[in-house]
Amino acid sequence: MKLRPIVRCSRLILSAALICIFNTSSRAEFQQPRIIIPIDQSFVEESTISLVFHKGDVPADAVGISINGNRLPPILDLKERKIFCIGGAKLAEGPNRIRLYLLNNGEIVEEKIASVFFRSDLFRNAVIPPPGFEKYYFHTMNHEAYCSFCHQMPSGHEAPNPAVPLDSSCFPCHTEGKSSKYVHGPVSVGSCLMCHEQKSASSKYRIEDSDEITCGTCHEESVESWKKAGYYHGPVAMGRCTTCHDPHGSEYPFFLKMETTDLCSACHAETASRPHVILSYAGKGHPIRIEKDPFHPGQKFDCASCHFPHGSPYNLLLKEDPTSMASYCTTCHKKKGRNTR
Repeated sequence: MKLRPIVRCSRLILSAALICIFNTSSRAEFQQPRIIIPIDQSFVEESTISLVFHKGDVPADAVGISINGNRLPPILDLKERKIFCIGGAKLAEGPNRIRLYLLNNGEIVEEKIASVFFRSDLFRNAVIPPPGFEKYYFHTMNHEAYCSFCHQMPSGHEAPNPAVPLDSSCFPCHTEGKSSKYVHGPVSVGSCLMCHEQKSASSKYRIEDSDEITCGTCHEESVESWKKAGYYHGPVAMGRCTTCHDPHGSEYPFFLKMETTDLCSACHAETASRPHVILSYAGKGHPIRIEKDPFHPGQKFDCASCHFPHGSPYNLLLKEDPTSMASYCTTCHKKKGRNTR
């Protein structure tokens, strides 16, 4: 039987999340409450995801959601509504516990749990998903069917690249990129298919190519110059640009996922935990973070002040030849009165 939904969508901003609620006719498989999206025991590689829940037929006057114990305000006045979604839900690195609970007169009458793993190379507890966890993709035909009551879901090879960027069918759910301080070019013009492609009807908008190929389509000169450098940064050698860069947008320059020194320390924890390069009489090492770079006005002093982040002709990705350390240090540390480059 073809569904004839009575659609009622209300949007509430809860902790920067978009809430949509609507009603559908009952289905046998939805008699019990259920977390539809994401799938239990799955892993994702983005910190922001959409959540879709089904209330089921359990008598309840409110629905609550929590992620790792952090509760969102409960959804009230359910009436005949069944399905609701949260866009822009933030996950912690590593394991996440998503809890759906139904309330009746203030008492929890039913709850469901889903375990989702946010995989990231930047955090040691998040590199390898638990056994049995499978990678989760949202844009499948089945998943989109739940959302198409309220959201426009282009079918076939229809490109979500409108003449007016804010009219993109992607933006109602994918808000994090366009609202960032630094926005990647394709996102700023709503040209999502510049990077994302519909490879098959079963899983849309996946990026099948490596970051090196996808990013290199526009940044070809940069990629070629790094290959000639002699020494490569690990993510560059592996073609994984998105280890350090957010491909949509960021609060940090160059679309970095964190401030430079924090980003480097995520992998190179020993650099932040012990004296760096030298050990002074005071027990301190070379600074790795200063609010003002003494040699570059208007910039902060950080790891990239001494190291190239992508590739270098010198060992340790240094910007100067370290063969003679005495000569190397005096590149910056000149005699008093001559401490500028």
